[in-house]
Amino acid sequence: MSERGPSPTPTALKVIRGNPGKRPLNDAEPQPIEGPPPMPAMSAEMQAEWDYITGQLQRMGRGMLRQSDQALLFAYCEAMAEVVYCVKQLEKCPRLIETDKGNWVQNPLVGIKNKAVQRLIALAGHFGLSPAARTRIKAEESGKKDEFEAFLKKNA
Repeated sequence: MSERGPSPTPTALKVIRGNPGKRPLNDAEPQPIEGPPPMPAMSAEMQAEWDYITGQLQRMGRGMLRQSDQALLFAYCEAMAEVVYCVKQLEKCPRLIETDKGNWVQNPLVGIKNKAVQRLIALAGHFGLSPAARTRIKAEESGKKDEFEAFLKKNA
């Protein structure tokens, strides 16, 4: 049974965006451990994307990356690696293939790549990585110090 409507926006994204709907935030939302999850075993291409995307998510703001995001990050990196693989293979072969009956069909790699791109876009949206999602995020100014951290350092 599928849910109707768009997926709920995570509270961390609502906070970063400045709570545009002005609805009460869920103060009972589970809070997984903050920070990047451990990298699971994966290919070198996926590892490079993991390092890149976790770095980007950490720079986006507090609470954007949690230990429990491992599976989604893995799926994101897998989709990216699949897109890159298909693009490289398609550079070596035609996008249309003539069958033995003389009909022209799309190379199966095109369909595989397109499905991987769809997965990549959907997963990127979960992390606020699409251009549309970025327009709704109100990031902290670089160099702006957290007042509480400054207070703790001053009184340590």
